Amino acid sequence: MANTTILALQGLSCGHCTASVKKALDARPDVESAVVTLDFAKVTGDADAQSLISTIEDAGYEAQIADKPGTILQLSGLNCMKCAAKTQSALEAVEGVAAAVVDTKEAKVYGSADAQTLISAVEAAGYQAVVAGENASPKSEPLTPSQTEAASAEHCDIPATRTIPLPCR
Repeated sequence: MANTTILALQGLSCGHCTASVKKALDARPDVESAVVTLDFAKVTGDADAQSLISTIEDAGYEAQIADKPGTILQLSGLNCMKCAAKTQSALEAVEGVAAAVVDTKEAKVYGSADAQTLISAVEAAGYQAVVAGENASPKSEPLTPSQTEAASAEHCDIPATRTIPLPCR
């Protein structure tokens, strides 16, 4: 079964650098996919983290297992893990995001996208968000009609827990 590894990267300064790291990772037979930004790499496959780090070092850059996301968002309006999966997809579609780990209360975003762009992506998906730790909670004003439709809980058939989201049936 494929696993996902998120690595923090150092030494990358341009698109050529990210392309070099992606090419090195994609060349491995045990890597199914790799998303690389200047700061993070999200690698899916059967490779262990240490061998991925060695591959990146062989390409001339530094890497370590990511233990700290670039941005943490406090979320509201998510009712189930399908909501969390929808939010995760919206965040991972933002340019500069390597990966997002989302539950119904928070999103840990790995990458270099700015916080306001991430918040806008969450709002476009029909939910609310603020940067965690900014002494604020997500806005609780009424949703727009399109946000209400997007956040409809009709699909919520799996109880929400603080885990990595799995696709709903």
